[in-house]
Amino acid sequence: MPLLTIITINLNNKSGLQKTIESVINQSFKEFEFVLIDGGSTDGSLEIIESYRSYFQVCVSESDRGVYHAMNKGIAYASGEYLLFLNSGDWLFNDKVIADVESLFKDYDVISGDINIYDKEKWSIFVSEDKITVDYFLRISLFHQATFIKKDLFLQNGMYDEGFSLGGDYEFFIRTLLKNNNSYKHIPIVISNFVANGMSNKNEFEVINLKERQMAWEKNFSKLVYKHFVESKRIVQSKELKWGNRFFRFFPFAKIIDKLIAKVWY
Repeated sequence: MPLLTIITINLNNKSGLQKTIESVINQSFKEFEFVLIDGGSTDGSLEIIESYRSYFQVCVSESDRGVYHAMNKGIAYASGEYLLFLNSGDWLFNDKVIADVESLFKDYDVISGDINIYDKEKWSIFVSEDKITVDYFLRISLFHQATFIKKDLFLQNGMYDEGFSLGGDYEFFIRTLLKNNNSYKHIPIVISNFVANGMSNKNEFEVINLKERQMAWEKNFSKLVYKHFVESKRIVQSKELKWGNRFFRFFPFAKIIDKLIAKVWY
């Protein structure tokens, strides 16, 4: 059983797929499994897949019911202890990434590195949190392109919820790390590159994303608990506290209040 399985899903993203594949096969560390799940592409992706077929331990091209159905299929085929979801269009940060991280896996259920994101015509590195909290997931989520997940976690907690179109990984992290308290580790290594500007309709994306984030909270906790969390965060971010933070610029007033509320609510 390999330590790591890299799972790539693709649908009609020929140019992005080639970049992803090359970043994987050029890794200096070679002892991992590579699984490709294609959704029945018609844009020339199959020709790219065929030219690299010898590099895949598993290669499937057939219609599916969406992103998370494809990712669940990848999980079912994977034999690695840890899984990394590197979808077409994402690529590993450099040729030594896997070599740098494979010795750091230890026994944690979820291990998250950092990610290099291209958005608004510039690159920025987003650093994952050292500690997972409710506050963190109210603001953002872990990036699956930079997160290694134990396969056993899916067997213990269930697979990705295919009812989500964008927020399935967000819901999975809330379910495992907040609700079920599975173990987490941040490693300060940039894992992959992600281009955020590629979304076809960002306004539509934001509407769906916000709706599915709320769905994820309510599925794992309740509407009342989610409302409670949001209200706590609103208090911390209120104009009064922001004004106080500016006034007492040498005394981190708002941050102290945030920490006090975090101890109670989070």
